[in-house]
Amino acid sequence: MVLQSLDKGLLTITMNRPDRRNALNPEMTQGLVEAARRAQDDTEVRAVLIRGAGGTFCVGGDVKSMAAGRAPLPFEAKMANLRRGMEVSRILHTMPKPVVAQLDGAAAGAGLSIALSCDL
Repeated sequence: MVLQSLDKGLLTITMNRPDRRNALNPEMTQGLVEAARRAQDDTEVRAVLIRGAGGTFCVGGDVKSMAAGRAPLPFEAKMANLRRGMEVSRILHTMPKPVVAQLDGAAAGAGLSIALSCDL
């Protein structure tokens, strides 16, 4: 769901769920966090480009997967989920390396937060 490509110091991170307009589900969120941590920690990475596949950056959380067969969560669990979802934005925002968001198409909700956490 999250593709990574390192070429001449540029790490390209691609959200790859074009059929769902790159909506964030738990697996995509975890993949983005792992990619952002790699970008932060890997000395070979000098800059980061984050983009979405299929002509859309990211429409935010995957509401369909959020609602699929789940009982209502207690407040603490909701807070933990929100913090996990915000982690990629926090890492990108505080990273000392330049981070560019390539916005093709929609960026909404958490996708907009990711885009705004970038330098350009």
